[in-house]
Amino acid sequence: MLSLSAVPTARSLHATSLRCCHLAIHSNGDCLEINAVGLQQPLQLHYAWLRGHCYCDKCYSKATYQKIFDLHCLSLFEKPVDIHLEDQNLSIKWTDGHQSLFHIDWLIKNSYSGYKQTSKKTESYWNSNKIKELNPEHVTFEKFMNTECGVKLLLSNVLTYGIGMVEHVPATLEATQQVVERICPPQENLFGKMWQFATQPVHSDTAYSSVYLGAHTDGTYFEDCPGLQVFHCFHHEGKGGETLLVDGFHAAEIVRTRKPDAFKFLCEAKVPAEFIDVVDGKMVDHMHCVDTILKVDSVTKALTRLRYNLYDLAPLNTTPPEQLPSFYSALSSLTDAIRDPSSEHWMKLSPGTVLFIDNWRVMHGRAAFTGNRVMGGCYVGRDGYLSRARVLGLL
Repeated sequence: MLSLSAVPTARSLHATSLRCCHLAIHSNGDCLEINAVGLQQPLQLHYAWLRGHCYCDKCYSKATYQKIFDLHCLSLFEKPVDIHLEDQNLSIKWTDGHQSLFHIDWLIKNSYSGYKQTSKKTESYWNSNKIKELNPEHVTFEKFMNTECGVKLLLSNVLTYGIGMVEHVPATLEATQQVVERICPPQENLFGKMWQFATQPVHSDTAYSSVYLGAHTDGTYFEDCPGLQVFHCFHHEGKGGETLLVDGFHAAEIVRTRKPDAFKFLCEAKVPAEFIDVVDGKMVDHMHCVDTILKVDSVTKALTRLRYNLYDLAPLNTTPPEQLPSFYSALSSLTDAIRDPSSEHWMKLSPGTVLFIDNWRVMHGRAAFTGNRVMGGCYVGRDGYLSRARVLGLL
C-alpha cells in the first residue's frame, strides 16, 4: 500500500493497457500525478476532476448508468486527506469522509492526459493501390443476417477503411432494409427512410441524372449529417455508372503534411451549404448548414470528419474578403489531393452487393452512364452505427 503521507515510491503493478509496469504517485498542487512506464508524460489528474468522476453507488447509478453526484456541489478547491495505491486501484479519502476508488486502467483511458497519449487510430487510410492491396473481406448475406461475427466484420471494415460490403443480397429494397436494420434503423429525412430511384428527377439533385458526379460527401446541408451512405444497384442495362470512392482522410492528411496552413484554415473556416428542392415550380424544401470542411479531435488532433461537396455550396458569406485568397487556395489544395488519379478507387456495383460508406470520411461519385439504372439505399445516423460498434466491443 502506498500513501502520500510517505515519500512517493514506485510499485510493480499489472495494468492491462500498459502491461507490467512501475507506477508512482505524488501530489502537485491541485493535481495528482501518476508516473507509469509506457506513458511519455505523467497523468495529470485534477482533484476536482477525480471527485467529480467518482463512480461509487452514492455518486453513480448502476441501474440507469447516470450520475447521482451533483457537479454543482463540486468544489474547485477539493483536496484529499488520504491517498493509497494498492494493486491496480487508487483509493482517495476526501475531507467530508467520502471514499473514491479508481482503477488505474480506467484513469489512463478516461483522463485527458491518458487519452491524449494512449488513444490509437483505428483507421487505415488508403489510395487506389492500397485499397486493392488490402482487399477488405466482404460479408455474405447469410453470415451477416445470422451471425454476430458477420455484423462485426462489416462494421470493423467501415471503422477501419470507411467502406464495407455485404454480398449475395436479394436485389430488392426490402432485403436492403433488412441488411441495414441488422445494424440500426435507417436515418429518415426529406428523402424518406429507404429510397429507390432511376433517372427521373424525383428531387432537385444531380444524383437523379445520368451525368458524371465527382467525389463528394452527402448531406453537407444537414445539421445532422448522415453517418453512413448505403447503396445497392438493383438493375442496370447500359454502359458506365461505375462507382467512385476516395478516402477523404487520406487526401486531407496529404494537405496537412504538405500545406499545414491550408489544413488549419479548412479546420477553422465555416462554409455554408444548401439544398433547394423544387417540385412543379414550387419550392418545397430549403436546407442550409454552416460548418467547417475538416474537423479534428480536440485532444488528439486526429481527423474526425470531412464535409466536402462542391455541388452544394451556398453563397459564401462567412469568409471576410481578406481571407478569401487563403480559403480558395486551401480548398484547391484539398481538391487536388482528392482528384489525384492515385486517390480514386473505381468499382462496378452489381445487383446483390450492398455498399456501406462512412459519409464522414469516404467520398463517393459516379461515372456517366447510359440505359436504365435503378439504385436503392438509405442513410444511417452516425450515433446509431457507432453505438452498435461499441456494444459489439469494436470501440
